[in-house]
Amino acid sequence: MTSEFLHKILVAHFPGFRSNHLRRLRIKLGDFGKAHESDAQVLRQTGIKENVVRDFIEWRTAVHIENILEVLRVYGIRIIFLGDENYPQLLSQTSDPPEALFIRGDIQPSTSISFVGSRKYSQYGQICINLLIPDAVAYGLSTVSGLALGIDSLVHKKTVDCGGVTIAVLGTGVDTHSIYPKSNHWLAERILDTGGVVLSEFPPGTTARKEHFPMRNRIIAGLSPATVVIEAGQRSGSLITARLALEENREVFAVPGPITKQTSVGTNRLLNQGAIPCVNFTSVLEGISLDIPERRIRSETELPLSLNERKVMGYLKHERHTDELADLTDLDVGIVGSVLASLELRGLIRNHGSQKWLKEVGLP
Repeated sequence: MTSEFLHKILVAHFPGFRSNHLRRLRIKLGDFGKAHESDAQVLRQTGIKENVVRDFIEWRTAVHIENILEVLRVYGIRIIFLGDENYPQLLSQTSDPPEALFIRGDIQPSTSISFVGSRKYSQYGQICINLLIPDAVAYGLSTVSGLALGIDSLVHKKTVDCGGVTIAVLGTGVDTHSIYPKSNHWLAERILDTGGVVLSEFPPGTTARKEHFPMRNRIIAGLSPATVVIEAGQRSGSLITARLALEENREVFAVPGPITKQTSVGTNRLLNQGAIPCVNFTSVLEGISLDIPERRIRSETELPLSLNERKVMGYLKHERHTDELADLTDLDVGIVGSVLASLELRGLIRNHGSQKWLKEVGLP
């Protein structure tokens, strides 16, 4: 490593600097790593506040680059700077791209779709994830979310279960001790073990703070051409992500929800404001003009069925009524209805009217 590169690593680790500080330094100094050797007067001339300059000068005299490099080595963390060849292209095109990204895993230049939603999700939200994520994986797309409890966690887990790649964007450091919530440590490790990515603009050791999460949300929105909001209450943070995506001229999709559920208030409001209705994954593909027909066949016919889906499909060689299927499978009629909706959206069965269903022609 050159001394210039080491200086950039060190400056990027200062806890008091945010991306806007690093950007000021880069613009004024030509390289924000030069702040490592700049005096207080030069740093103040970049527009950074006096107290931040003072804290930085005290910090850089006490910190040892060897200790920083050891933490990066132990956790397998790489740093990618804005302008690097492997910096995510879509994110670099946003109005406020992070100057530095701390990354565990190997981020690939592939198309991704961001999925966000409420921490307090309903069974309906889980059904929607079970419908959408397998198709995203089948089309070779990675998923992006925020590793939060609720919808975010379900998105990551379902992607991994389907053999796909998922990117978790954190509002903390990516080292094990900083990951939030702590109950998702295992999920972060599973993401990494299956070829996924955990990333953040915050250096290792950064713990959860309320103001970090809106900052994280702009990265979730910026990494993808589209953001899908699955469930959102009236004050859900996922609405911030949707707004940030719109500000970057990215497509925003919202899954329509029952008007009786609080978790649908936010998504239905987005629809009223012009978000694209997401009724299946084809909605997303068409909304971003992405068509991969050779993968569509796999999406519709080759994805593994759940146990309940296999039960229902086994009786649909002949036309059956919903109530009849409930009796034959010994499943609650509500569960059968959800399974039928899933199978229909995947193109595996057809509704013949009057709650009568039949397997599509040509399927085994």
